[in-house]
Amino acid sequence: MHLKNKQIRHQMIQLIQTTILVTLALAVIFNCLPKKKFGKYALWAGYIAVFFVAIDILSGNFRWQMIIAYSLALLMLVLPRFRKSNDSNTKWWSKLFFAGYVMLSILLLAIAIILPSAFVMFELPTPSGKYAVGVKDIHLVDKERKETLTEDENELRQLMVRAWYPAIIDNDSNPEPFVKDIEPVYEIFKRSLPIPKFILSHLKKIPSHSYLDALELETTEKFPVLVFNHGLSFYASQNKLLMEELASNGYVVLSINHTYDASWVKFPNGEIKTFKSEGQFKAPTQEEIDEWEIKAKSNAETMLNGTYEEYYGKTKEDIETNLDINDKVQIWTDDISFVLDQLQNGERQLIKLNLRLT
Repeated sequence: MHLKNKQIRHQMIQLIQTTILVTLALAVIFNCLPKKKFGKYALWAGYIAVFFVAIDILSGNFRWQMIIAYSLALLMLVLPRFRKSNDSNTKWWSKLFFAGYVMLSILLLAIAIILPSAFVMFELPTPSGKYAVGVKDIHLVDKERKETLTEDENELRQLMVRAWYPAIIDNDSNPEPFVKDIEPVYEIFKRSLPIPKFILSHLKKIPSHSYLDALELETTEKFPVLVFNHGLSFYASQNKLLMEELASNGYVVLSINHTYDASWVKFPNGEIKTFKSEGQFKAPTQEEIDEWEIKAKSNAETMLNGTYEEYYGKTKEDIETNLDINDKVQIWTDDISFVLDQLQNGERQLIKLNLRLT
């Protein structure tokens, strides 16, 4: 039922927005043709476009990529009337105005079509498993560990963990967005591509297959536990499709936001921690960069043509000789151990399902 409703809603959104763009294209074409013969068609096309714009907005489907289309629809209502009132005017400035109108209309129409196509409201693939998927955010504080990545000597190591699990879904439940919070994604982009945050806002309108705080499945079956670690400066939900796929097939997946190593983490009290790059790694010299490139080529050659033992040996050597990475691995290892200890010790806020931990 949930899947069918999501598919129908997605198809309706696509149909409405396609209708808007098609009617706008017709309105622009009719407005470029002789007004005596095609003026009424241009006006009707404008009316239809505005009608579907109103439906789109009132249905909660507003997104910035459609703003040009919305604006052009209103413009298509005004211009046919203006042209009609100047029907007998053949002065040069009137012809110049009309030429400018034609070029502007075509330009706006092109932008109106390109923006929704470039930032698509895509439909996510459906998980293949038999279980519905729940997701919850868990706050944990390790009272035995001080935070080493901050200047506050009294700060304890605290973590936000996202858990995906087999769940029971109510008929009136709505899935959480594909991207629940834009900030983690934005923090990643802005380091190399300074873009306005609203550029990514449409991702919050794409429904996922995860249901926030859904009831856990009532069963005696035991579910294996997997722990996922995001990449350095990334975030816990970066592989959300994979998490949903695993949970739908009977796994409980715990994804840890490693505080100060994740792009952006928000705690229950509203406190926000972002990636702390300063002081974690020293800037490499050109000699070190050249050495890394040689090692990378050698490791790639070993991975493609060598044995597993050879590749494992080289990787282990790289980690053991790189103290920065080694320290980071130890922090994350301690994070994982702490989370699993909470499960092993019966920490009930994590997950109430029967778990297979050994």
